[in-house]
Amino acid sequence: MKKKLIFFVVLLVTSSMAFSQADADKLKMDKSKILSKLDRFAVAQLRVNYKLTTTAKTVGKDKNSGSMAGAKVSAYLVTTDGELAESDFQQVTDYFYSYFQKKLKENGIDTVAWSAIAATDFYKNAKEDDDKKDDSKGAKGGNVWVTTTANKGNVLHTGTIAFAFGKAKKAMTFSEEIGAPAGYFDLTVDFADILINLEVKSTAYQDLGNGWYRPASTSKKYSWAVNPNMTIGQADNGLQLFWNKKGVAEVMYQYNDMVSDIRYADNASEDESKVKKNFASMWQFRKELTPVVIETTKDKYKGAAKKVCEKFVDAFIVKVNSFKKNS
Repeated sequence: MKKKLIFFVVLLVTSSMAFSQADADKLKMDKSKILSKLDRFAVAQLRVNYKLTTTAKTVGKDKNSGSMAGAKVSAYLVTTDGELAESDFQQVTDYFYSYFQKKLKENGIDTVAWSAIAATDFYKNAKEDDDKKDDSKGAKGGNVWVTTTANKGNVLHTGTIAFAFGKAKKAMTFSEEIGAPAGYFDLTVDFADILINLEVKSTAYQDLGNGWYRPASTSKKYSWAVNPNMTIGQADNGLQLFWNKKGVAEVMYQYNDMVSDIRYADNASEDESKVKKNFASMWQFRKELTPVVIETTKDKYKGAAKKVCEKFVDAFIVKVNSFKKNS
């Protein structure tokens, strides 16, 4: 019995490593001067965008006539035991940060305390720019989201390019002061995958004779599917940036989402009334296919969100170790 138990544990560990490697392969970075020699690291920014709605769009075109049409379908997150508060999302992000710190240390990488980061002028001066805009809640392109940063920290970097000009010099000084290269992470946690397809078929005008004719027509066929999977991926117009005291800047991209293996949803349905109760003040329905409501509890949502955050950290550690091994 003991031998079987040992075998089962080994099998679980091996399976976990395989999943982590598959996720690490989604982090696109061919080589790294910073990560290949990483013995101390500062998670200077961990910014997470949590989607409360998620939308997929598509355009179909008839190859014969050139006629085109579009379609959109949205999924809406509804928690049945009360609405998620910003403190719930903050709890997940802070857990993400603590898990990140823990895994770095477990893999022989020293970490920089948050108090040391927050004490620098680079961090403090970022607060002024951060206060000019409040993007903690947003609605754009058919999506609604909440954004939090670990430890309610300042936003030090956004966008798809590295620091430039004077800020680049300040980032170098920052890394020198804390004694470590810094990582600036900008990620999105989504609660569902959506697939949508649209076929457009046109029939030309036909003369049937004796005054009869069939007018030109266009038909559209929609098909779609929604899977309540919790995923994590690169934020829109964002990237993962690494910077050291010498001004070496490196970026990591993620083109495919990592998926949680926790099935968190209690129900999925096409019940618009449930959506209006929760989102009417934030987002109005537009003309689209019947919306889908994903129902769950707050604890189940947070559990799945924490798990998918762990997946990102595990994949990042695998990526770092691979750079070290090949350096």
